[in-house]
Amino acid sequence: MEWERRYAERMGRVEPSPIMALIRVLSQRPVINFASGLPDPAGFPVKALQEAAAEILAEDWRAGLQYGEAEGYRPLREWVAADLTTRGVPTKAEQVLIVSGSQQGIDLVARAFLQSGDVVCTEEPSYLGAVQVFASYEATARPVATDADGLVPDAAAAALKQIRVKLLYSMPNHQNPAGTTLADNRRVALLRAAAAAGVPVLADEAYLHLRYDAGEPAPLAAADPEAPVLTVGTFSKTISPGLRV
Repeated sequence: MEWERRYAERMGRVEPSPIMALIRVLSQRPVINFASGLPDPAGFPVKALQEAAAEILAEDWRAGLQYGEAEGYRPLREWVAADLTTRGVPTKAEQVLIVSGSQQGIDLVARAFLQSGDVVCTEEPSYLGAVQVFASYEATARPVATDADGLVPDAAAAALKQIRVKLLYSMPNHQNPAGTTLADNRRVALLRAAAAAGVPVLADEAYLHLRYDAGEPAPLAAADPEAPVLTVGTFSKTISPGLRV
């Protein structure tokens, strides 16, 4: 069978991941790879993960290996909700969904909100993995100007007023690939502009917990807990990429 002829038309817009291609090429060479964001395996908490797995399999293996709630492990959802609440984003466990990494979270949001011809406002530059997800749902990424302090509020406000804008995608903390963090005085302005335009903000907080100096920045949603913000995060960056949570 010619499988390609059976694909949905939208699959013609799906391209191979250049990130994965880069990893494959560089893994074959004796280089220190800064290009694909691979953490040093020496930092992986191997012993702690072994002990946790052993404890679950010894004491509560039925619950650990059986089907669970579709929304994810309840105690973990409660922990995430409590953590966000302490960071200024009042959250209930019922508002938390455990997925296979932030990339799947982005995909689920795109599936729920986007249809052919829609527009997603993104930072310029933006995370390529997210842009590819939007394209797979036949949406167009519209770049919005940034500077050393992140998204430019006036540029974002103007872009959000355009026809068929369905989402604003932003990495407000340690943006990938620029590395910028959205300035505090811009956060409220950005969320107000999104609320005025009736456009939800998809805040990708994958790098929220990574910082060299003291203290962590707040999640974007903390600037206005009533604003229309969908937050995605991950433990892949702080525990291990293979964990996919």
